[in-house]
Amino acid sequence: MLTRILVAWIASAASLLIVAQFLPGFRVANIQAALIAAVVIGFINGTLGAVLKFFLFPIRLLTLGIASLVINALMLLLATRLVDGFRVDGFTPAFLGSILISVTNWLIRVILPDGGKGKKKDD
Repeated sequence: MLTRILVAWIASAASLLIVAQFLPGFRVANIQAALIAAVVIGFINGTLGAVLKFFLFPIRLLTLGIASLVINALMLLLATRLVDGFRVDGFTPAFLGSILISVTNWLIRVILPDGGKGKKKDD
């Protein structure tokens, strides 16, 4: 389980660094900032993001999931206020960044030999 958490953390940080290379207005100063931002984004999404997604479920359903992307973008913007070295210049880069981070994170986990799941113990 710890291996999965570490792999997810590193994959998220790598996703931030990759997206920062290609998306104008999306900046990550260094690896340390990416690692911290990955933790903060994960925490924000796991708490405030989860609450918002729960209460806004009907809107998310009506918009076919677009509202989820808006929520993710807002969570990214919140994270930029909490992490030095991580900056997103406005809603559009945050919106596009949330999409690219999701895709990049997924690709990284697909590329990993075990799908990022870690080894299972034999019972």
